[in-house]
Amino acid sequence: MTSVRFIKSALIICSLLAAFIPVLSTGCFQKKADVAQMKYHCPMHPTYVSNKAGSCPICGMDLVPINSAAAQNGNAKDIAVDPAMRQTIGAASIPAERRDLSRLIHAAAVIAPDERKQSVVSVRTSGYVEKLEADFSGRRVKLNETLCELYSPELVAAQNEFLLNTDATARKASRDRLVAWGMNVDEIATIEKEGSAHHSVAVHSPRDGFVVEKDVIQGQKVESGSTIFRIADYSTVWAIAALHQIDAVGIKVGTTATVRLDADPAHEYHGTITWIAPYLDTAALTLAVRIELHNTQDFTIRPGMTASVNIDCEMSHNMLCIPSQALIRTGLRSAVVIDKGEGDYEIRDVKIGSFADSLVEIVSGLSENEKVLIAGQFLIDAESSLREAATSMNTPVTTMDNADTMPPKVPDTLVKKTGNWYCPMDTEVRSDVQGKCPKCGMKLIKKK
Repeated sequence: MTSVRFIKSALIICSLLAAFIPVLSTGCFQKKADVAQMKYHCPMHPTYVSNKAGSCPICGMDLVPINSAAAQNGNAKDIAVDPAMRQTIGAASIPAERRDLSRLIHAAAVIAPDERKQSVVSVRTSGYVEKLEADFSGRRVKLNETLCELYSPELVAAQNEFLLNTDATARKASRDRLVAWGMNVDEIATIEKEGSAHHSVAVHSPRDGFVVEKDVIQGQKVESGSTIFRIADYSTVWAIAALHQIDAVGIKVGTTATVRLDADPAHEYHGTITWIAPYLDTAALTLAVRIELHNTQDFTIRPGMTASVNIDCEMSHNMLCIPSQALIRTGLRSAVVIDKGEGDYEIRDVKIGSFADSLVEIVSGLSENEKVLIAGQFLIDAESSLREAATSMNTPVTTMDNADTMPPKVPDTLVKKTGNWYCPMDTEVRSDVQGKCPKCGMKLIKKK
């Protein structure tokens, strides 16, 4: 009876063991498989990858584990960086946000006269300049002020004809001829009242301003149609700014601008953009923008002066943007480094839009609140490019069968200042025996 119970107990125990052994075996193999998935590469030759730890057969340095799961799978776009390296490269990230984009455009400008406030004075009949009032260029004149007096035989004859005509129709024709030759209504009324012709008639200024050109001297004979004066009003002036073509986006008529003269940068003058050129200067590849300014009473803003212009330009609203320093531009593509957390990063191509001061608009390739690197991203992109190059060459995974046959590291006690063997990486390491560098692990090279 006792033997029968013993046999039953043994059968039950065997059944339980048979049930648990596969589970235990599966767990063990799973751990071995996880270990087998770990890969190693050489810090000096990253294209050399191994399935187990050891030494690089090229330079002899110790292989280091590839911690990134993405790198284990061969994805060159995903990079994993350990905390120590992140601190070394100063990695910092910031989330992508939606903001209103505006930028402050800086440009150089030249002050020019308002072309709408310039006039020329031309004589309408030949004659001689008897009295010159505006006798130098730059003289300030008022509206209807006498610039000079002109003696014209033709004009004297026309005055006498007007006085002698008694017929109303003929008298009106004579009056119209005098007006056409430059006499104003008041002067005609004066000769009509006095009953005698004037020997000379006055040439008046058509506006307030300055004499900018004087092409006549005292006693000079002038022909009909010749220009003798040019008058310019500087109460308003233009600042002609030259904008780079990249700054032309968003510029509109009516935008306010601030102008500082190079001669007096402490003072600001505010104006409005009144005109934007419809074409670029083909030589300088710049866009001309006209800013209208009201001059001071003492005409401080003088044509010909140089100035600097600041234009506050509103571009777009509620646009997804990131700091421009986070953008990696190679000429062929634009990319950012996405911070996935825990040291995992992704290189992602993006499509960019407008630039606004320190921000850049992201059209596609990035979502709101995704974090992008603003420091250290170029080093990570370089690592990604290196891996991508290695992947494109189809570099095979090499098994380190010769790891145990590599020469051992030279003990520190045998490292000397002189010797026939030296490290190509740390040249101050010298030894009398063959081996590996105790600092970097590279094979020592025999001195020739």
